[in-house]
Amino acid sequence: MDPQTSLIAQIGLIMQGAGAAALVMLFLLVRQHLHRRDYFVAWGDGFVALLAGLAALSIDFTAASAVVGVYATHFVYLTGKIAYYGLLFAGTVMYVRGTPHPRFRWVAFGFALAWAALALGLARDTNYYVAWQSPFAATVLGLSGWLLLTLPDPRRTLGSRVTGVTFAISAAVWLAYFFVYTRFAPDWLRTVAPFNSYLDLMLQTVLAFGMVLILLEDARRETDAAHAELALAHDQLLTESFRDALTGTLNRRAFTEGVGLEAAKSTFGCVLVLDLDDLKNINDRLGHHAGDDLLKHLVAELRLSLRASDKVYRMGGDEFLVVMPRARAEHAAPRLDLLLKQAPRLKLAERERGLRLKASLGAADYSSEADMGHAVKEADRLMYEVKRRHKETGELDTDPKGNPAPAG
Repeated sequence: MDPQTSLIAQIGLIMQGAGAAALVMLFLLVRQHLHRRDYFVAWGDGFVALLAGLAALSIDFTAASAVVGVYATHFVYLTGKIAYYGLLFAGTVMYVRGTPHPRFRWVAFGFALAWAALALGLARDTNYYVAWQSPFAATVLGLSGWLLLTLPDPRRTLGSRVTGVTFAISAAVWLAYFFVYTRFAPDWLRTVAPFNSYLDLMLQTVLAFGMVLILLEDARRETDAAHAELALAHDQLLTESFRDALTGTLNRRAFTEGVGLEAAKSTFGCVLVLDLDDLKNINDRLGHHAGDDLLKHLVAELRLSLRASDKVYRMGGDEFLVVMPRARAEHAAPRLDLLLKQAPRLKLAERERGLRLKASLGAADYSSEADMGHAVKEADRLMYEVKRRHKETGELDTDPKGNPAPAG
């Protein structure tokens, strides 16, 4: 090799080492800020091994080689390069299988030591070191590319394709190196051998880019999944905030924000306001659990006669609002009133005859979304008139023992 070509080769080796150092820093930086992933750790360790091997080979071009020893630098070089390819393959297997196998890294290092010792004993010069690497490098790089490029469709990403294709190209290059450095290649191909460091640097840079892209895509999938879970939890909390915890109906906030009113707002209809009579007396005489059961009993009876488009809102303690699209108050109110009067009594252990549903009801029509609020106010006013008449006529429930309570 003439001095000029030798200088170009030395510069290429230095550039490749500098590139490997930059890639190691990149891997360490990315690993520090993202959740630890074993496959990416193995890939990063591979670039560290590559950097160590190139650094050892670079010593051959300095006076330090006399101190360190040629065989020592060559052994470190071969070990680093073989470990590099073994760790790339180990990381790829970890990624494809989805399970960590830390022992793969130790296997890669052990194999690299054995291969380096064998190559050092049998190879005649540094050119043959490359030839000894070629079969192993071409095999594991080819397998790595095949594993990534044959991933199932849901797992195929830009990162896996870039990395897989680069692995495949690198395998082909190392297969070519075998013929170049074993003297089987034509003369024109052997002339490019001194420039292999530049080609290796380019492939290693693209490979590292693809690996970082795989990591970022992996992290993005986890982030998207976390966001989806948060969105689901938010929707569930929002839904719960629109529901009355006791009766399961929609609440006042839901009505205010228009939840469930999509059908009602697009047509005419009527609203009914119901107020459960004597709920306070029932709570005082039989306990709040009896009052709660009566409220749930009222809602259950309402749902038996309402359509899917009709919505029930609990507006307060014992007051409910029913919104009925495409219905008229003159027909809906009597039917609902009759339903409540014919409803079965609520059976309670404290009361032999149970509790009868009694409610005051007011209804009003609306013709559009704009006057729905006015209809609710009118129905509420009518409901209070009915409740006042109930009080004036003394329509009270019986006492806890089932005897008629005195009027007044």
